[in-house]
Amino acid sequence: MKIASLALVVAVLAGGFVNDFVNSAAAQTVRFGTVAEYPPYNFLDSEGELQGFDADLGKAICARAALNCDWVLAPWPELISQLGDSEFDAIMTGFGVTEARKLQINFSTPYISAQKAAVLTLKGAADLSSGATVGVEINSLQADYVRQTDWNTRQFDTPSAGIMAVLDRSISGFLANQAYLQAIIANTPDTFILVNKDIPIEGEIGIGVAKSSSLLPTLNAAITSLQADGTIDTLISRWFKGENQTADGAD
Repeated sequence: MKIASLALVVAVLAGGFVNDFVNSAAAQTVRFGTVAEYPPYNFLDSEGELQGFDADLGKAICARAALNCDWVLAPWPELISQLGDSEFDAIMTGFGVTEARKLQINFSTPYISAQKAAVLTLKGAADLSSGATVGVEINSLQADYVRQTDWNTRQFDTPSAGIMAVLDRSISGFLANQAYLQAIIANTPDTFILVNKDIPIEGEIGIGVAKSSSLLPTLNAAITSLQADGTIDTLISRWFKGENQTADGAD
């Protein structure tokens, strides 16, 4: 009788330990670093809540992987350094996969191809000619593109800083994601105009993690699952009006 009772106690304790372990694993929190000023990828709404394609996809990834996820705002130029300082666990902010970045961090399975770009200029301004100064966000896929053109380049820490430089005529235009610039045009139709539309930008977008991180298998499994069931395509259609396709080439 005593042996049976002891066995029961051990079983109960073991079961509790297993449940605590499972619950602890399920409750793992991942902190995503993001720059909340680049719609439709990410932006803050009037209530200060993060919205956009990356925000929705991040929620879907966390739900699929049984993770709790928090968002940490960070300046674009400091994303990799803050990741290295453990200010957050992963970068998810329309972050292009480049060879230079791959030397510093690891990337998840890409979840979307780079979107088409355009150049924003002032209405009535001269056409962009060879030697014109065009702004881009620093260390972006668009910056890689401009280096291959005959434009002069000026890099900015944020897209909004580049837009202001167009407004004060210190640069001729600002090249960025076309959907992002279209939203600006919609709010300021008498000020700006888009030129050089539908510029193809080579590259893919993924989640960046530290070289020492163990998160990649979990993130990759969730992304692959969300690609397979059409969730990512649905989000692309919602935020980019079906303009592009998933990184694996699916429609």
